[in-house]
Amino acid sequence: MFNPRYTQGTIYSGTHPGLLTPDQQHAAILSVHNSPALENGQISEHWKQQIALATQSRAFSSPHQRAHNAAALARTSGMGTMNYNARNNGAAYGGAAANASNALSGRMNSTTVSTTTSNNVGNNLSTSSMMVTTTTTKTEEKNGSTHRQARQDWTCLDLGGIGLRNVSTDLFKFSFLTELYINHNKLTRLPSEIGKLRNLVILDASGNNIKAIPPELGLLVELREVLLFDNMITVIPPELGTLYQLKILGVEGNPLQDVYKSQLMETGTTGLITALRDGCPVVPPPPEREWEKLTSDNDDANEKSLMVVSDAEGSSVPKLNGSNTNFKFTAMSYNILCERYATSTLYGYTPSWALAWSYRKDLIMQELAGYKADIICLQEVDVENFDTFFAPEMSIKGYKGVHFPKSRVRTMNEVERRVVDGCATFFKTSKFYMHEKSIIEFNQAPSLRRQNIKLTSNMYNRVMTKDNVSVLTLLESKETGHRLIVANCHIHWDPQFRDVKLMQVAMLMDELAQVATRFCSMPSKLPPDYLKDSRPTYSDYTKIPVLICGDFNSSPGSGVLDFLSSGKVEPHHEDFMNNDYGDYTFNGRSHPFNLKSVYSETQELPFTNFTPGFSGTIDYIWYTNANLEATGLLKGVDRNYLSSIVGFPNAHFPSDHICLLAEFKVKQEKAPLTNPKFSNDRK
Repeated sequence: MFNPRYTQGTIYSGTHPGLLTPDQQHAAILSVHNSPALENGQISEHWKQQIALATQSRAFSSPHQRAHNAAALARTSGMGTMNYNARNNGAAYGGAAANASNALSGRMNSTTVSTTTSNNVGNNLSTSSMMVTTTTTKTEEKNGSTHRQARQDWTCLDLGGIGLRNVSTDLFKFSFLTELYINHNKLTRLPSEIGKLRNLVILDASGNNIKAIPPELGLLVELREVLLFDNMITVIPPELGTLYQLKILGVEGNPLQDVYKSQLMETGTTGLITALRDGCPVVPPPPEREWEKLTSDNDDANEKSLMVVSDAEGSSVPKLNGSNTNFKFTAMSYNILCERYATSTLYGYTPSWALAWSYRKDLIMQELAGYKADIICLQEVDVENFDTFFAPEMSIKGYKGVHFPKSRVRTMNEVERRVVDGCATFFKTSKFYMHEKSIIEFNQAPSLRRQNIKLTSNMYNRVMTKDNVSVLTLLESKETGHRLIVANCHIHWDPQFRDVKLMQVAMLMDELAQVATRFCSMPSKLPPDYLKDSRPTYSDYTKIPVLICGDFNSSPGSGVLDFLSSGKVEPHHEDFMNNDYGDYTFNGRSHPFNLKSVYSETQELPFTNFTPGFSGTIDYIWYTNANLEATGLLKGVDRNYLSSIVGFPNAHFPSDHICLLAEFKVKQEKAPLTNPKFSNDRK
């Protein structure tokens, strides 16, 4: 006999409802007066699907039935498994009963596992009690990085129909699971620890006595199906709004509140998830990111008094009484997520109001104003927002900006070019003069043409088809006369073009050497008599401090990072991907700058880009270690806060990237060693 279950307000008892045909189910529900699933006397297509899937689910009440079906299928077909997507081909998400059988008829993705019956499962799981039918690995690619999980010989677990009353929390240590079937048991709750199963694609907990859905289920953003038919659920928590990939939320046979039933009837699972997402309460904000001091210098004890003089242009210049060697400044790098790229298709887990540019741009400006960096390097700034928002707002705050969009603007009309993004650099006018601004267009290959290097077919077909840019600004301190080159770059994103990333960075370093050489001979913008005898001089271009900020779309261990940190790349480096790039792949490449990533002073951040599909470090601030010293940096985001969210952007973080911020001090140049002179006189 089947336990009584709620179905659209009617209690069924006696014969197992799974024995009713879909037509019988429909007739029974239509007999209920004022059923919320009725539209003009007809059941909506969305609810027909609910009923059809519920009927199929009820037929899987025997112990380990899906595992047995999968094993039988493997024996008869000679296949170790069947791929979920290939087998169903999306049919499970179509209209009503015809597609429902495809969705539920013994499907098991990758691997099927059955275990011995137990009232408390988790600690009892062992390899000997599992049926393994295939081996799988999972690969995710996002923003230029590839993550491959450790080999796992089973990814699905069938604990259905075995009378479970509790599920051990040890079960949720199996974070590799993609499918979990705990249907038709005697469970009264789902533990909150289920939020640890971040790879779960299908969850079936139908036919239990579950009274509430844990909010932590909303952390499982890989979910495509959540089947909770025939339980005692009345409320769907708004935290499930982050399940942007969910196609089926099966809740037929639950005493749901009418508001949820009506939404499902009218808009289906997708519409319900969208409504939950946009109406979900905002989680408490994280603690402020901490500042970490990297040196224990005593600069504050040796503060210099300032006077004010006028430069040749008539503006005020702070004049130092004393040595001019203690020059410090702060620099920020931040990919702000261009308005055009922030779509609900890519960021479906983000509430629409938090994804809107009108909300995000104000949050971005609050960050910029709050950190007050002396130099700010932004990526993904489009022409329209630079001209109408960032440049005016930053000017009010005492900054001057330089912006260059991607090279595609050359082929566009005025309307189209307004939405093209690029890199924007801002600097405090009270602290710096700007000598020069320039752009490096990587598809123009300026360094190759200057060096008369033959352009290969790979250069034309792979490198020159990508229109990424880097913005260079040549600055001079108004206080001390120290010079600084700032490169702001956004490297190509696609992990299938690792060679292009490496070539773009190699060309960037070639151009930096040319620019630095030219900067050495430029006259100072300081007043003629200011620091006349102690003004810094640069005997060669490697003496000028360099900052390289940006989104490199490259993780630690990549060819890009190896080249920047070591100063060279071998001609046959694997990231060239066996492509021919002339001298670059014949002789390799090197650069003369002694570069260091500021966050390597402690340890690279666990991530600078945080989304459900990818979490990793791809943004960096590089500096020339020979003449700059990192004295402090902004630490990462609070781990406890991160455990409660699925990704950025959200209400507190306006981009899928976080900003990087560091403080630097110019190192004092050591006096050259001289040979000691000894007198030959003897007394």
